[in-house]
Amino acid sequence: MQDERRPPFGEPDFRPDSSKAGAIYQRIKSVLLMHRVPPSTFLNIRTLAGALKVSPTPVREALIRLANEEIILQAPSGRGFFSRPPRLDELAGEYEAAMIAVTHTLFKHGGKLVAADLGPAPARRRPSRSVPLVATDIAAWIAWRERLYRWIVRASENAVLQRLVDRFIEATRFLTTHDLAQADRLQEVADALCRCAAALGSGAIVEAASILEQQNAAEIALIPEHLHSVLRKAAIDDLTLEAVLAAREDVRGQT
Repeated sequence: MQDERRPPFGEPDFRPDSSKAGAIYQRIKSVLLMHRVPPSTFLNIRTLAGALKVSPTPVREALIRLANEEIILQAPSGRGFFSRPPRLDELAGEYEAAMIAVTHTLFKHGGKLVAADLGPAPARRRPSRSVPLVATDIAAWIAWRERLYRWIVRASENAVLQRLVDRFIEATRFLTTHDLAQADRLQEVADALCRCAAALGSGAIVEAASILEQQNAAEIALIPEHLHSVLRKAAIDDLTLEAVLAAREDVRGQT
């Protein structure tokens, strides 16, 4: 039976994900938003159900929900779902909206921020030929960057602003991952984040906001380059959603 609480078409769905379809939705969504699957790839409900070891029903419900949020495309006839290519203007809009939420919170509620609640930054390590960057280095800084943004907007006590930042983080994580895989960019972003945290710790709200705005502008400028690289790799790898999900399941099984 259709959930009458479903949001209007194109609007994010913030309903609790306690159901099996909700869990399947989250697993499929997290893979699709990393854009490892080429655009316009057909999403077969039955083979996805097989890869996830569930019945087709929760997969179908999850895909309907993803289509409603415009994360995937649904055929005009309503029969069939396809991966959706990311759009430059939408991605830039996510960065801009998140920065509005963050700077608004800083200037209006920055005095509520308690530096101890943020926690320490990851260890700074300069990569070298003998000790290159590894996935854990990148993941640690991605997680801390996301923590910083969420920590700031939480001070607003405004659920709308917090959802804007959550959506930004989710929609652009694939770009951040690609960006910070470059050693020079990781050092640059890590330095900016640490300077921002230090400024907030000393109550220098204007300085912290300026640092974040400059970094945000730099990230927006890099979107076309990073997006081209991500989509080119997806086309070369030519992976199916089932293959990526299966690989994740293997990793989950080993942990």
